[in-house]
This record gives sequence, C-alpha cells and structure tokens, in this order.
Amino acid sequence: MNRRRPLLASLPGKLTVLKAGGTKPAILHPADFGERILATPALVGARPSLRTTTRLWASKTHSA
Repeated sequence: MNRRRPLLASLPGKLTVLKAGGTKPAILHPADFGERILATPALVGARPSLRTTTRLWASKTHSA
C-alpha cells in the first residue's frame, strides 16, 4: 500500500508528518529532535531517514 505522508523538516530540528489528500492536510505526528536537521529527509527502502547534527535517525516501518 502506498501511503502519502509528506515530511516537513526545519533547520531548528522540528519534523512534521502530514496526511496528504482532502481539502486540508492533517498533522499526523509532530516531532522535535532537539538539534538541527542538516539534510532533507530521505527514504531508504520503505524507511524514512533523517540526519541531525549528531545522529542519523531511521524510522520503523509499519505494515498496513
């Protein structure tokens, strides 16, 4: 199943996961990494990854 979940990242370290579609996107999950996000979030296979100042984060995959 292809889910449309845009990721919005800000330099200060905030990430927002949106549910696309409809007339207004819905916020599914806001996150604060507590440090600067230094690169655009990327997909590695089906797993979203994100690089901050000191770490490389990889999300768990979900089946549905």
